[in-house]
Amino acid sequence: MKRVSTSLEDKLYKSLPWLLTLFFAAFCLVKFFLEGPHWLHQNGDVNYTYLLSGLDYLSFEQSGINDQPAITTKLWNAIVIGIVFFNRMFFLDNKSIEFDVIQHSELYLNIISLSLFAIVLFTLYSFLKYSQRITENKSVWTIAALSFFFSSIVFHSIFVNKPEPFLVILGLWLGKICIQMTFDSVKTKLLEVVLFICFALLTKVTFVPFILILFFIIQPRLLWKRVLPFTLLAILFLFLIWKNELIETTIWVLDALFNTGPQGTGDSGMYSNLTFNAHLLKLLKINALLLLTLFLGALPLLKNKENIKTLVGYYLSFAIFFMVMLKTPVSHYFIPCYALLPSFILIAFKDIRLIHFQLALIVLILFLTVRGATYSRDISTKHSKWANHQHEDGIEMYFSSSKAYTLFYANRKQDFRHSELLELMYPTDTFYAFNHHFYTFGGRVNYNKILNHELSVVGTSDYIEKNELLEIKSKKVNGLKHRYTVKVIDVPNYR
Repeated sequence: MKRVSTSLEDKLYKSLPWLLTLFFAAFCLVKFFLEGPHWLHQNGDVNYTYLLSGLDYLSFEQSGINDQPAITTKLWNAIVIGIVFFNRMFFLDNKSIEFDVIQHSELYLNIISLSLFAIVLFTLYSFLKYSQRITENKSVWTIAALSFFFSSIVFHSIFVNKPEPFLVILGLWLGKICIQMTFDSVKTKLLEVVLFICFALLTKVTFVPFILILFFIIQPRLLWKRVLPFTLLAILFLFLIWKNELIETTIWVLDALFNTGPQGTGDSGMYSNLTFNAHLLKLLKINALLLLTLFLGALPLLKNKENIKTLVGYYLSFAIFFMVMLKTPVSHYFIPCYALLPSFILIAFKDIRLIHFQLALIVLILFLTVRGATYSRDISTKHSKWANHQHEDGIEMYFSSSKAYTLFYANRKQDFRHSELLELMYPTDTFYAFNHHFYTFGGRVNYNKILNHELSVVGTSDYIEKNELLEIKSKKVNGLKHRYTVKVIDVPNYR
């Protein structure tokens, strides 16, 4: 009887990689089909910006959004756009790729998101299967696999057309490299390490601190004589290709690091005294379970220092990352942490029998049940927003939840390259931008032409109240939605 029980336990344990991947995939796909179009949500404008950046890449035009640098995202958009259009063009009356991408933008964004999601699932399954194969401690592996679900951050960001899905891939990939170098007799290939570093640098600067882990796990002789020289050559090659974009990224990073405000705004300095405490509390709240795990991971080092060098690399990387994130602790910035956490647990608790596997399995089931309920509630909220969405007439501003505004924002970022086509598609739409000016797709609206006019402005932002040329006649707030009636007034010497 005991032998039968052990056999069932082994089969269940071996099936966990695909069961966990299936659990994640099922909820993510339900979310994808029920949450509505990409333009509906607050990051919709960025989704469309990367779509148009990918379209412009096919014409060898520079991207207008370079603060990430998100080059991998733009390249993926360009590749998918090219493949999809090639398969569609034979059935189209209008053979213009620009027209097809803009006219059917949601189709292209859906294919871009789903194809990348398939790669995320493959990476997750591969990591879970590989780590399980070389880990002898069943209970530690089970908790490590569970840690990927410690936060809903990954779930919320998996279908955005931004660098975030690539950060999941990078975190799991780095975790696999770290486990391989720590436990496996098979040596990690030099080419894989160099490719990983280049991929990370082209994806998002916030992942850079975690590259430091490699400096602690790669043998010094190999690091200095092979890895670093080849990596520097690869970076130089990439810089020559994307020089203008990477220069803009570097300038933005320096501004973000050495100015107190978010995204490089504010006065000179690292942190603002006015926001430091609030940001620290927010960081702790978002990552409570993560920080507790990191703390507990240090305790085994008091007795066993076998993997201390690797863990020092992890702790140093996390420390630098958190110091940078204190400036702007937005939840989705922490995605790399949860993709890396499983590998940290496997290394930190390698020889520790935390709990019996059967108890670990119960914890796994209970936690995933709670997480599934959380996912379901989030999906229901998003679906309700989509089902109850009503377009309101008026001048549209940031987060106005309309396809026209997302295209306006994206086109503006791309130096108005697509204005001629968009003006034909949206001849009457008017927008209010961050620079306190009104626009149509035909260009900026002259304030003199709308002087003393009363205008209706709709969106989910209150920055219009800072415009001295506009007198607020009325304001209505319905949830996140703001509707203003404003009058354009004449302020001497202002314009």
